[in-house]
Amino acid sequence: MSAPHILSDARRAILMKLQRDASAGERPAQSQAEAFALKYRLGLIDLSPWIRAAVPSLTASQLRRWLQEAEAAPSNPAQGRKDKGLLEATPGFRDWALAQITHQPALTAAHLRLIARDRFGDALQGQPMPSVRTFQMMMTRWKQRYAVEITKITNPDAFKSHHRLTGSGTDRAAAGLNDLWMVDASPADVLLLDGRWSIYLCIDVWSRRIIVYVSPTPRASAVAALIRRAILEWGVPTAIKTDNGSDFVAHDIIRLFDALGIERITARAFAPEQKAHVERVIGTYQRDFCTLLPGFIGHSVADRKIIEARRAFAQRLGLDDARAFCVTLNASDFQEKSNAWARDLYQHRPHAGLDGITPFAMASRHTAPVRRIADIRALDMLIAPVAGGNGLRILTKQGLRIDGQYFIAPHIMPGQQVLVRLDEADAGRALVFTPDGATYLGEAICPHLSGLYPAVLVAKAKAAQRALIDASSAEIRMQARKIKPADMVDAVLRQAAKDAGTLIEFPHAFVDHATPQIAAAATAASALIGPGPVTVPPEAEIEAEATGRAARLAPNVMALPETARDRYRRAHELSQALQSALPVPSDDVLWLGRYQMTPEFNAMARMFEASGLGWLYG
Repeated sequence: MSAPHILSDARRAILMKLQRDASAGERPAQSQAEAFALKYRLGLIDLSPWIRAAVPSLTASQLRRWLQEAEAAPSNPAQGRKDKGLLEATPGFRDWALAQITHQPALTAAHLRLIARDRFGDALQGQPMPSVRTFQMMMTRWKQRYAVEITKITNPDAFKSHHRLTGSGTDRAAAGLNDLWMVDASPADVLLLDGRWSIYLCIDVWSRRIIVYVSPTPRASAVAALIRRAILEWGVPTAIKTDNGSDFVAHDIIRLFDALGIERITARAFAPEQKAHVERVIGTYQRDFCTLLPGFIGHSVADRKIIEARRAFAQRLGLDDARAFCVTLNASDFQEKSNAWARDLYQHRPHAGLDGITPFAMASRHTAPVRRIADIRALDMLIAPVAGGNGLRILTKQGLRIDGQYFIAPHIMPGQQVLVRLDEADAGRALVFTPDGATYLGEAICPHLSGLYPAVLVAKAKAAQRALIDASSAEIRMQARKIKPADMVDAVLRQAAKDAGTLIEFPHAFVDHATPQIAAAATAASALIGPGPVTVPPEAEIEAEATGRAARLAPNVMALPETARDRYRRAHELSQALQSALPVPSDDVLWLGRYQMTPEFNAMARMFEASGLGWLYG
């Protein structure tokens, strides 16, 4: 059984043949149904084979029913055939054809039919490949029906401009005057006497007021100058939205916005619809204003082709670019005329986005206070360019290095990191701040650029720095004079002893250590007091033994109190004698064995290790 759409096309072709064969006005088509059906069954009606394949047999009653249905259908036959042709009905053919068209928009119907024959063969669903004319009609219909999809693939910029939803009404809403500004830049469609310049444009979203700034190249200083002018004319905004161009995300601009307390909003890359207001007004500026100016070079490639042709012809006549493009404006003239257009024309023109109200009237409706900067010099200071890089420098003993020159800042301590701003009116002076820019520290002077005699300036700088260091170190020197030489070591030892008393050492695994001298001492001790473990007496017994030893001295000799170092020296000497196999009294050997088991011996041994014989006999 044939597919419904093929049967429908076949029925429509049969009815069209019946209408053409009918005698003009003699008999109605209904009366011819029986004769036409008989000729059809006999094969006397000239029709395509696929129609006979779809409708192998035909009766008069079928023809009459089809005629009745056709009379009740819409009068436009094309409406009945819409989306029901063989090309539309073949599964996958539409997507394949659209892919070919988007890949090569210049493809003709004849080309597409040849490629289709190579891809699908000479038949589609058993029917012969349609003619080139059918392909032409199909391509026309599909290019109209799928214009948005084709444009998105073949021309993304045109899709963004004409079809893509901007969402400008759903973006951050401006609550009032100066609540949200948008800033963007574009090359001007005008050639000036000193080249082609760029324009920076700022728009207040709530009122639609604009300010234009002309700059030779896109750079952060141009953004700062535009913001300065807008703040002086309008006040301080709450937020500013830009794209992520290098001139908008530079350190200087981020620092400026932070210093002014302005919220910085960055649109996503390649998404001009996120700042639609400023994009739209730049287009208006280029079309409505730049077109009128001498030196206009066109808005598009097509415009420039025409102008370039005029330029080439003028060059053959020996004319330069300025005369070929009728260039008569310089940058100052261009800026002045841009200001006049924005001030006198654009802001007094009814705006569709404001329900027909002009930007001037909209701004006048705002009654809330506007934030302003009272001291213009403070704003200029924030906009002043910083030293190369991010403006941060570390002061060395030579000074602050800026563009290969050293600037002297005697009021700043060496090693301190600072933020340096340049004085555009004086190349030999720089202004120094804390790294966050919140505190002004003073000036830095370059002798070679300031015109001052270097030796005099350096001498004064040294004197100022010496006074600064002396003043800051006076208290330190006064405290240092109170310190005695032995205070540090005594303090360290006292604190070490205090800390040691709070620590508990975990027991370690021990192994007996033997030397000939230790063995000899053990033999001597065993001979005197017998074998067995030696009981270590407490510190009191050590002191008592030392007192008894002092009592054995000559009656006319006054013994000094024995210190810990004296006892360790005595122990050291006894150990040396034992190691040298010299005779040592048994009492001294016993005392040495008991003393070596005390904490005092361990502490003094560490001191001896660290200081040596000079400490022991000093």
